[in-house]
Amino acid sequence: MKNLFKILLIIGGILMVGGIGITVAGLASADFDMNRISYPQNEFEKKTVEYDKDFKRLDVKTIDDNIEIKKSDDEKTRIEYYISKDEKITYKFHTDNDLKVVQDDNREWYDRISFFKEEKDHSLTIYIPKESYEKYSLYSVTGNISSDIPLDIKGYVNISTINGNINAKNIKAEKEITTDSVSGNIKIDNFISGEQAETHNTSGKIIINGYKADKFSIYSVSGDLKIEDTVSEGVMNIKTVSGNIYLDKTNDPIKLETTSGDIKGSIGYDGIYTANTISGNVNMPASSKSGNKYEFKTVSGDIDLS
Repeated sequence: MKNLFKILLIIGGILMVGGIGITVAGLASADFDMNRISYPQNEFEKKTVEYDKDFKRLDVKTIDDNIEIKKSDDEKTRIEYYISKDEKITYKFHTDNDLKVVQDDNREWYDRISFFKEEKDHSLTIYIPKESYEKYSLYSVTGNISSDIPLDIKGYVNISTINGNINAKNIKAEKEITTDSVSGNIKIDNFISGEQAETHNTSGKIIINGYKADKFSIYSVSGDLKIEDTVSEGVMNIKTVSGNIYLDKTNDPIKLETTSGDIKGSIGYDGIYTANTISGNVNMPASSKSGNKYEFKTVSGDIDLS
């Protein structure tokens, strides 16, 4: 048994020395320049394309590039993007009646390994000349999404990312508006939806300031929710598991639910308010108006209506 243990120690030592040797050899081949070990950022180049067409729909998908939508200074649609010189990271454009932009990443797994250096943030920037489209869809896996120009969408709006943040404002849609992120934050300003508005998140914060829709569904698992100046024609459902909920200037009927988070805020309109939490506190000053109805519940937390 002792001999076997010694043999294993010898083999382990040989493998460790070999690994160190390979590492040193690799560093030496790169002249000990850590930048050359990472995927070469200096081998990205910026490209620009222009289209003098009236696109009906906008559909954008990226993997790790940020998405920025800005106002064009002329009547053309202009796209600024980055590709790698080895053509492993490129973009595809479909420009019939709709503008479809798709990032294509053909890197091998070892190309994605980066040591001692953060990847440079590349942005796909689209300058659009008009405000009205039939559909508006933005999606990124790890990139951030920014859209801050006034838009009037005749159909659906979908803005989603997995690990990135969403910062969008001034969008009006006749149909449903959906904003989703898994671990990033979502910030919405001045949205109007002719149908349902849905905002879902897992671990990031949701901040809404100015939103009007037929009905709302806002959900987060562990992130905090801050909802202000929001009006719904139907029931407004706001739910989180462990995050806190802050509410201000919203109308009824509204239903607030959290498991371990606190519910705070002020009631800005007459109506029906329901707030449920298990271990969190409820702090919502009640209005003296006789038309208001409240139903606040907690299992082990406190309720303060003063």
